Amino acid sequence: MGADSYQSAQQARAIFPDERVKHWWDQPLALGQGYRKILPLAADCKLAWDVYLLYQRGRQRFRYALDSAGKKGWNPPAPDLWMHQLSCMTKENYFDAKILRETVEKTLQSAKL
Repeated sequence: MGADSYQSAQQARAIFPDERVKHWWDQPLALGQGYRKILPLAADCKLAWDVYLLYQRGRQRFRYALDSAGKKGWNPPAPDLWMHQLSCMTKENYFDAKILRETVEKTLQSAKL
């Protein structure tokens, strides 16, 4: 990506300043490769990027482990909800701010019970 740098990642944090939101910059693209393995992406999607992932509180954490080929990499758990803004994909699971907001609100309400 042309603007893929630590500095641009820090600037993007202003979009979601909530302390519950986690931001990472993954220079070697290891996490995007890990998600490529578990998300139902089209064959021509080389990497999972520009994706939105939601997890229930207390879900399994990310693991850095060996894959089936014996190569080290991220082995992320499947998200409870995911959306994308990928040109290599169909409109299924395409980012919808309303659905994301409703899902986050429901998740927060159920956590307060």
